[in-house]
Parts: sequence; C-alpha cells; structure tokens
Amino acid sequence: MFEDVILCLSGFEDIDQRQEINRLVTKHGGEYVKEIRRPVKVTHLLCTGEVETDKMKYARKFNRNKESNIKLVWEEWLHDSIRYGGELYITYCNISHSNTV
Repeated sequence: MFEDVILCLSGFEDIDQRQEINRLVTKHGGEYVKEIRRPVKVTHLLCTGEVETDKMKYARKFNRNKESNIKLVWEEWLHDSIRYGGELYITYCNISHSNTV
C-alpha cells in the first residue's frame, strides 16, 4: 500500500506514538526516516498540525525550489489510508500531482 512512501514526522513528541507510526508505515510497505536530508528522498511529512515546525518550513522550501515534492499530511490521512486499503493514499497522490501542496 505504501511502497512509494518515505515518511518523516513533524511535531510528534511522544516516543510511543512515533514508534507506532513507524511500525504502521513499515508494516504496509513504506519507509520511515527521522530527518529530511539532501538529496531529498522524503515523499510525505506527517504533521501534528498544531504549529508550523522547522521540518514543515524545510519541506515547503524544498518544494518551492523543485528539489522535492513532499506532501504535508496529517495523522488522520495515515489511519484513513490504512482503513480504506490505500484508496485515500492513491487518490491523494493523484490529486496532489496536479496541485501544489
């Protein structure tokens, strides 16, 4: 389901929550990384949405500079994508390729 996803987290402080998200992503074929580094491989930045973080700023900067196409998503996206068998992930990716996130 998440074979093309390289996920990084932003704003998640709870270690148990971070480990659970890592487990879910890797269980469904994705990859979890701790940082956004050059060359940029991260495809999705999972955000808490509470405040804009440095990682969110970096992702937007990389996207503006055409170094990446990082999609900023929220935790509900992850759980809903798993719940609906990847349909939201596929739909979101198809939509976001034609729109700037």
